[in-house]
Amino acid sequence: MKMNQRCVPGPIRPADVLCALTHDMQIAFAVIDAGGRVSEVGGAVDLLGCGADAVGRAITELIPELTGSESAVTEICAGSLGRFELALVNREAPDGAIGYVTVTLLPLYAREGDVGGAIVLLRDLTESGRIGQQLAQHRNELDLARRALEAANVELERASELKSQFVAVAAHELRSPLTTILGYTEMLLDAEFGPLNDEQRGALDSVNQAAHRLLATASDLLDVTRIEAGRIDLQLVPTDLADVVRQVAAELAPQHRAKGQALSVDVAHDLPLALCDATRMEQVLTNLISNASAYTPDSGHLGVEVRLAAEPGYLQVTVSDDGVGIAEDDQVHVFSRFYRAAATRRMSANGLGLGLTIARELVELQGGRIWLESAVGKGTRVTFTLPAV
Repeated sequence: MKMNQRCVPGPIRPADVLCALTHDMQIAFAVIDAGGRVSEVGGAVDLLGCGADAVGRAITELIPELTGSESAVTEICAGSLGRFELALVNREAPDGAIGYVTVTLLPLYAREGDVGGAIVLLRDLTESGRIGQQLAQHRNELDLARRALEAANVELERASELKSQFVAVAAHELRSPLTTILGYTEMLLDAEFGPLNDEQRGALDSVNQAAHRLLATASDLLDVTRIEAGRIDLQLVPTDLADVVRQVAAELAPQHRAKGQALSVDVAHDLPLALCDATRMEQVLTNLISNASAYTPDSGHLGVEVRLAAEPGYLQVTVSDDGVGIAEDDQVHVFSRFYRAAATRRMSANGLGLGLTIARELVELQGGRIWLESAVGKGTRVTFTLPAV
């Protein structure tokens, strides 16, 4: 029935209502007797591929998909089975298009309550069937992709583990000969094997500095692999952070003097102790101050401030400089492993880009956090927090 048809006054028969509903829902129905033969058809009979000539024929002729299910048809007609269904059966149209139908059999009860056959419903579910098939296909594809991703992750973890092992072994093996080289160069510089002229001393100074840089690089690589493996041992004890800052500043003073840089230390009064590992804090501060010095021109200024943090229960340390600064696009990456900002690369400063990575890991392992503020040509401020006692 079309929605725009004009309604004609008169009695409405249940059969007319059933016909309209079955046509709209694309359902064909057939009534069969106890022997499985058709006594009536209706609804969207084109799904059955027949019309009035269906009467008297076996239901398996009209719906071949029921072939092989004759026992179920018999049980439905006898009332010993309450429902039988074949869901989303494939059908190929003459043009080769694939459709989907669902066949449902229900017992047909007479007025006295006896079963007098069955009603067979054939519903066209081509559209939903195609969607279901597509969803099933997508699920299968996603499952395959998930398995491939899991396998790739296993391989990546294995490759990462092998890489870490290699780096750790290589860095460890470098330390022993470097220690020997440094020992002998210092002995030579101290004239323990005889006096040196200025040219010889200059050459040995270059060797000594290069060996120290290489030793520092090996130490950084070892620290990164230990952090990755969770093998960093921390001794968290109440520590006077001001003492740690002043000690590191004193150790780095010759480096700053050589560049004509000024380093100021500003510590607030009556600060509580910090709960941290003093040795690792020395390492963090050394990395941050050395970075600041490396990327600040000669005669520049460096500063270290120690204050109570805005966050209750924490101390705050800020290392600042008036150096080249870091572009905004680079700032989100500077704490990443081996990353060096464009401005710092142009200065040709030494280093692998691990200093800030190690500083971040060590600060976070001790319960703090770290961040920076910077602008190109206006210097950088790196700040980290530590729990107070």
